[in-house]
Amino acid sequence: MATTLDITTNFVGDVAGDYIGKMIKGSNTLSENLVTILPNIVSTTYLRKIETADSFVDYVCGFTPAGSITLSEYAITPKKIKWDSELCKEDFRQLWTAKEMGFSAHNDSLPATEQGAILMDMARVIARKVDVDIWQGDNTTGKFNGLIPQLVADASVIDVATPVAITSANVEAELARFVDAVPDAVIGADDLVLGVSTNVLRALKKVQGSQARANGTFANPSEFDFNGYTLTEIKALATNTMVAYTKSNVTFVTGLLADHNEIKIKDMDETDLSGNIRMKVVFTGAIGYAYGGEIVLYKA
Repeated sequence: MATTLDITTNFVGDVAGDYIGKMIKGSNTLSENLVTILPNIVSTTYLRKIETADSFVDYVCGFTPAGSITLSEYAITPKKIKWDSELCKEDFRQLWTAKEMGFSAHNDSLPATEQGAILMDMARVIARKVDVDIWQGDNTTGKFNGLIPQLVADASVIDVATPVAITSANVEAELARFVDAVPDAVIGADDLVLGVSTNVLRALKKVQGSQARANGTFANPSEFDFNGYTLTEIKALATNTMVAYTKSNVTFVTGLLADHNEIKIKDMDETDLSGNIRMKVVFTGAIGYAYGGEIVLYKA
């Protein structure tokens, strides 16, 4: 099935400015290194786990071995995903920038303005898609298995009981329950992430804004502090979701990171004289974690 190209125009006069793309919620998981990233992985990889249990006793002469060291592994298998699209160059002759194609009937190239706008918009869609898959992917066609579905299915994960829809009236109480559920051994980790969905931060900012106006001060909009803990907005999390973990515990594997930013273009006139342009995106990805008992999930 060919790529659908819908063009709506009543062009008369001059072209005003560049293309304006539809707003797409941003992506930040990979760009801000919110998880451990392992590139150059093309097949199932096994990440090593180690657990040491001590057995201290009062000193007496002699040597009695005790305690345990457990070496194990967890497997992550990257999934290969693609996006194919094909456009007919002739369709662009009705557009505002048709002169960029030249006056020859051979339609030598797609207008540079349209091509640049299409590629930029596709890049934003790809970045957002990968971000959403990391957290919400359901392993169906074109998606890999996301972290939240894995956590929901894992009985060892610490689930905050009776989660609710977050509002400015309850956000502080629910955040307190979420933070209190994080194990003491994890809460002080250098690579701790207290990730929250956008609506949680909006509710907290509303409360902090009211307090700031009352006190005559305002919080730094780039810092999200709650009772001394830093909250991180994870833009791909579903509404009313919070997750606490250490970066070293959660791993995203992929082939080349550059694959997520590369769109290959082929002018088919060079091979079959069809007048079409094909675009292709191919990348791999998978997300996994080692210790479910060190992850806290709040999901309404």
